[in-house]
Amino acid sequence: MSYYKGLVDEIILPGTQLPLNEDSFQGACWAMEIAQYRSDDMIERLKKIHDLGSGLSLHARRSFWEAVYALYPGAFVDEARDFLNTASGPKLFAMAAYYLLGAEPCDSLKAYIESALKENFSQDERENDPVLLVLQQSMRSKPQTPPLSDLLQSGPAGVPLIYVFLRQNRDYPGIALLRNETGDWARDEKGNILHTRILGRAVSNLPGTITHGNTPQGIYTLLGTGTSENVFIGPSRTIIAGLPFEYDVSIRELNDYQSLLPDTWVNYFPIYEAWYAGQAGRSEIIIHGSTLLPELYECSPYYPLTPSLGCMTHYEKWSKNGRLIESDQHIMVEALLACKKQEGFIFVVELDDKNRALEFSDIKDYLK
Repeated sequence: MSYYKGLVDEIILPGTQLPLNEDSFQGACWAMEIAQYRSDDMIERLKKIHDLGSGLSLHARRSFWEAVYALYPGAFVDEARDFLNTASGPKLFAMAAYYLLGAEPCDSLKAYIESALKENFSQDERENDPVLLVLQQSMRSKPQTPPLSDLLQSGPAGVPLIYVFLRQNRDYPGIALLRNETGDWARDEKGNILHTRILGRAVSNLPGTITHGNTPQGIYTLLGTGTSENVFIGPSRTIIAGLPFEYDVSIRELNDYQSLLPDTWVNYFPIYEAWYAGQAGRSEIIIHGSTLLPELYECSPYYPLTPSLGCMTHYEKWSKNGRLIESDQHIMVEALLACKKQEGFIFVVELDDKNRALEFSDIKDYLK
């Protein structure tokens, strides 16, 4: 039995049958996203599950909206509109709102969401809840990205810095670079600036303040390397990234965060997504390899890279007997271990909305 067929027959189909077992349903939703499983029959199953309404727990409703956002854009518009008036809490409200914005991002819909925000949440919640703040900002025109050269020339000195550059459309891979504690770019054995292929896309493709959403844009504390027991991450060493408020990181005040930015970037709202994601309780976002079968995503723009639950994933290729053939994760880890220090900062930055993978040529002129 193939891995895909095993997910469908043993997890997805049994977990979406009525009467519903919620633990099995949450596992089925996760498996659907991993396998990118879509069918007309599943739409009907999910609509019946949605009709259970308040009979579903908070966790089951989150799994539902995560799965339909990832797999069925446009199929649950009416359900999302109705759900905005009954959603319990900012995260569920935002998930349904993002679903609508992805299906039909028009001005009248934005006005509908704004009206529902005012009906469901107080002014204090709308102005201070991190999830709602980012949601409201996403409905406004995106500000122009400040000069990238300013950001690269102003990083904190004396510690290693990893820069992860991504497209706004996370379907397209980005690249990662490492600057060591002396301010020099890490180089490969040929003397060229080292750069690796990396993906900041979650299987859900939800925005970064939502649990299991895409890697939030912004500043992380670099906490060295580690290992993971997660079979889908695999045995390659990981690079640990701490969001603001997570672990015992140094970034706990907004001034600390802003002090790491040049003046031209301080008022650029998108670079604060990691700050708000940390406030919202996101955690355990790391840079890692992957043992997921790339063939599951063969029709995706990011193939042969594989998505995650919100981490940054490097390209890895494994043999059928589990031997590592190629690993951009290993390359970046070795470059970090070559630094005298392994603690510093990680900057995750979206550059533009071009629908193609980032290439080194896109940023090389900013590195001089």
